[in-house]
Amino acid sequence: MKILGISRIGNIILDAFVAIALAAFALTSGCSKSETENDGAAVKVAVEGDAVTVVPRGQSVEVYFTVSPADTDFRYSNGNYNVRLCYASSKASVAEVYVSETSPVGNGRYKARITDRSDGKSYRIDVCLSIIADKGAHYSEPFCIQNSEQKSGISAVRFLKRDNPQLDKDIFCDYDPVTATFTARSAKLKPELVDASRLVASFVADGDVTVGGKSQESGVTPNDYSQPLTYVSTAADGNKSEYTVKFVNFTGLPVVYVSSSTRRTPIDADITSKTDWKAASIRIDGNGVFDDLPATDMQLRGRGNITWGWRKKPFNMKFETRTEILGMPKHKRWIMLANYADITMLRNDVSFHVSGLTSLAWAPRGEFVELVYNGQYSGTYYLVEQVRIDKNRVAIDEMKPEDSDITGGYLVEMDFHDDTTPYQWKPLVACRQNGIYIVKSPDEDDLTEAQYNYIHDYIRNFEKAITSNKLSDPTEGYKKYIEPLSFVDYWLIYEVCINHEIWNPGSVYVHKDRGGKLVAGPIWDFDYGTFNFTYGEAAPAAYSLYVKDAIWYAHLFRDPEMKALAKRRWAELKPRLQREIPEYIRKKAEYLRYAAQENLKQWPMTVDTNGDANLTYDKAVEKMITVWETRLNIIEGCMASW
Repeated sequence: MKILGISRIGNIILDAFVAIALAAFALTSGCSKSETENDGAAVKVAVEGDAVTVVPRGQSVEVYFTVSPADTDFRYSNGNYNVRLCYASSKASVAEVYVSETSPVGNGRYKARITDRSDGKSYRIDVCLSIIADKGAHYSEPFCIQNSEQKSGISAVRFLKRDNPQLDKDIFCDYDPVTATFTARSAKLKPELVDASRLVASFVADGDVTVGGKSQESGVTPNDYSQPLTYVSTAADGNKSEYTVKFVNFTGLPVVYVSSSTRRTPIDADITSKTDWKAASIRIDGNGVFDDLPATDMQLRGRGNITWGWRKKPFNMKFETRTEILGMPKHKRWIMLANYADITMLRNDVSFHVSGLTSLAWAPRGEFVELVYNGQYSGTYYLVEQVRIDKNRVAIDEMKPEDSDITGGYLVEMDFHDDTTPYQWKPLVACRQNGIYIVKSPDEDDLTEAQYNYIHDYIRNFEKAITSNKLSDPTEGYKKYIEPLSFVDYWLIYEVCINHEIWNPGSVYVHKDRGGKLVAGPIWDFDYGTFNFTYGEAAPAAYSLYVKDAIWYAHLFRDPEMKALAKRRWAELKPRLQREIPEYIRKKAEYLRYAAQENLKQWPMTVDTNGDANLTYDKAVEKMITVWETRLNIIEGCMASW
């Protein structure tokens, strides 16, 4: 085997790393996180042999190692030994193999039997051999262990600090045999991302290695790892093997750096008002996935209702000029959603994606980001478009005070939260809470009395029509005022996502273009109490159509044609909802895997509104999928009886 870079031929040694008390090591324990760095004692461990050790499935192999000085005192006998295999990256106990027996050979040389316990699963991992001596933990140079013979190809990839001074420590790649992918991750963000544009990889390979046709020398050749690279290993017989090498910078997400004029930390000590704008600047590192945004002035203020009460603060951003962010179309107004109560962080994003499968013309676009606020890491946020009238958002004519045609455009919100604008009124339809209609556009400063009276009367006449015996009248009923398809699709989104806010109502939008009818949407606010049956108000979703009697729908579905349209749309949409959404959830969850870890470290879950706060991230995601699939089946059964 041709070994490039890191080798174990002969006695390769590594200075002692860290010290822990001998009692911290039990037979089943790994290398304890409580270890402290050794004070420079000369104890060294060197493993002999090739750089790759193959342990056949269910079998054992013998590995020889040397401890120096030769008279170093450490326990190794069966039942009382402290020789361990640890992952090179984390120093945690290895799950796939273990040291089943250790015996002395003589003159500081020992024999360790390494036994496979993987239950047949393939693995290829970087490990270290560890001993406890002089109350310190001492590690060998990393070496690769796998449980199947590798005739040719790359066995291990590493990014070592000695070759990459921009790194905090050595980084060892995890290997996925299904996709032939080596993944390295720099888990630190202090204060900037690692410069991945010129990293040097060390690797163990049998054969020549190239990237993009360029020959690679382990520990020497630099590459740009901002994007995954394809490594090609060519054996002496000409056989080629391809691998993907990925370098994940922190969590892999773009990083947003926000600096406010007041510079206070943490974020909840600085964002304290939902009404007063504060001067700030923003800069975005696209992390190799998106274009960067240079430092740009803007203003910010807090936002939210229930979410405002939590420490992880959501906030609005307002730019002086229209600004493109993370590939999303230019606009002045953007929102940073905290998604605090959502352990999956996916509920809003998935709901917006569901909306995109319907007839509704627009749902907010968003991208997940890591936020560094006034120099302090503040968790994972969802940077998203604000609901506004714009050619790239709610694409209707924007009303001006001087417009003589006052038939549009209007954006109106139905909500139960207080609002200071005088341009609001109570609905005729029943709400669970004291809902009101609020004109969101034109803005209060631009809205004229004539315009307000027009949209007020238009919606009031729509409600009168659906609450009267003229509901189904072809000229005076609901069809005179609304686009029925939009109202059906809007309702279905709330049904499948189990969103109770349409009952309250909260963040329920409609809009009307010039000369047009009332259109439902866009959707908003799907992170709280959705995708679960355990939220108090959501219990009926486990067996029924959940929101068919909310606000307008209690009246609209009295019309046979409206019910028939709903049934037809369900039959049209269900196959895509059933096929695409679980796959979409899993794909996005994988994208957020590292972000979920870092975010939960920063913001441990303290609420269980969504019924998954006590689950791991993976289990919360799978529960979300299970609820989704269950809900589709429930709706299918209910629709059959309509």
